[in-house]
Amino acid sequence: MHFLEFCCIFIVQTRSTNSFQKVHKKSLFTRFFMNKHFKTLFSGFIALCCAMILTLGCSSPSVGSVPVPTLPEGSTIDLSSSSVTADAIVNSMKFGWNLGNTLDAHEGNEGWSSNKGSVESDWGMKGTASQALFNKLYDSGIRTVRIPISWHNHVDSSMNIDSGWMNHVKEIVNMAYSKGMFVIINIHHDNYEGSSLGTNAGFTLNAEDETKSLAYVEKIWTQISAEFKDYDGHVVFETLNEPRVIGGTHEWGCDGTPEWGCTTCQQRFAIINALNQKAVDTIRASGGNNANRLIMFPAYVAAPYAAIKGKQNGVFTVPSDPNTVNKRLALSVHMYTPYNFAMNCTAAEGAHSDFKDSDKTELNNHFTALKSEFIDKGIPVVIGEMGATNKNNFEARKSWFSYYLGLCKTYNVAAVLWDNGKETNPDPKEAFGFMDRSTNNWYTDSQAAELIAAAVEARGTSGSTPSGSSENWTSIWTGST
Repeated sequence: MHFLEFCCIFIVQTRSTNSFQKVHKKSLFTRFFMNKHFKTLFSGFIALCCAMILTLGCSSPSVGSVPVPTLPEGSTIDLSSSSVTADAIVNSMKFGWNLGNTLDAHEGNEGWSSNKGSVESDWGMKGTASQALFNKLYDSGIRTVRIPISWHNHVDSSMNIDSGWMNHVKEIVNMAYSKGMFVIINIHHDNYEGSSLGTNAGFTLNAEDETKSLAYVEKIWTQISAEFKDYDGHVVFETLNEPRVIGGTHEWGCDGTPEWGCTTCQQRFAIINALNQKAVDTIRASGGNNANRLIMFPAYVAAPYAAIKGKQNGVFTVPSDPNTVNKRLALSVHMYTPYNFAMNCTAAEGAHSDFKDSDKTELNNHFTALKSEFIDKGIPVVIGEMGATNKNNFEARKSWFSYYLGLCKTYNVAAVLWDNGKETNPDPKEAFGFMDRSTNNWYTDSQAAELIAAAVEARGTSGSTPSGSSENWTSIWTGST
């Protein structure tokens, strides 16, 4: 028993003074303790001890229970340095990998999760995340890990995140962080699937749920920010995943004409703008390194043209950064592009398995539009999800990876490969398996290791100075010259 616990028990016992005196009335020890002056002083001391216990007991048990790991020597990013720009950080993120269908897994729109221990395998992943996995990723040239996380199934009725879940998240983050890798943390599948949020945890893009949705985003980011405020610039926050109205009209289509004149889509963009702003404000206000941390934000369903056309048509806005000195915001997009090569498997709809010149043109158009509308205006781009489904077309996929990541290098864009663990899939457009999580090796049948090597070679692994003039890790990490 701890001393403070003993003191609380003791003061409760001494409340019954008469019985205490009857049992010990002949004891000098008892007479000393029953002295009114001593009792006054001692009671005050005990009250203070009890208050300390209550304070400690009421604070989140997750805070400080999983310490911030030590980074490799010379790799700390000094976020207080104005020379460490958002563009420089994004350029150093290079090529990354998603820990997909793992911490984002959930059983539905339920509240409290009943299977916190097995959630990593709920969606068919063969093994849990381990240090060996992240060692393999790093040794393969991967420099960023995006960790999609669902929170709505790990909160109570007051939206307090379960401390065990938060600690588990931090343990996995630390595995990558301790290697000197960038780690992207987000709110992932908390986009409620129903027509009305009601009493469920999460957010929607419905106007009637806007107040509740804003409260949810604020509460979740308040807690995440508190846990990670002491981590350096290797931790990157992503406000939302693919915000949309699941199952609603224009679910995937608020990214071009005629939807810009659609009042429903305009309303959805307005709510996304508000949710992004609420997340940015909450993160910045939390202090520590969060005041200067890189924050990614998406447009509708994280589609690139939803961001590009939405901004051009005045319905999508870049969040205002409260940090007016070191503005570190980045646009988050998901680009499985060109769709007919990368995902579509229906020939009648234009699907093909060879990498065509027209595909290169489409990719070029995406990157030049992103450059014009965001990169040239001080907002770098992180492609949080990308990839090409396995159509048994290894050579074409390899060419696609090389070309795609070559464009990323040209435009200082970071790209993060989506991996759902499915090397083959009954749904052929979802065969995005690269890492065999049961062995922590790249899948062999699809020659995944060669695809990864092609991507890494095209994008590179070394850091650069903020000016991009030389390969010098120390300069970008510390802001030194």
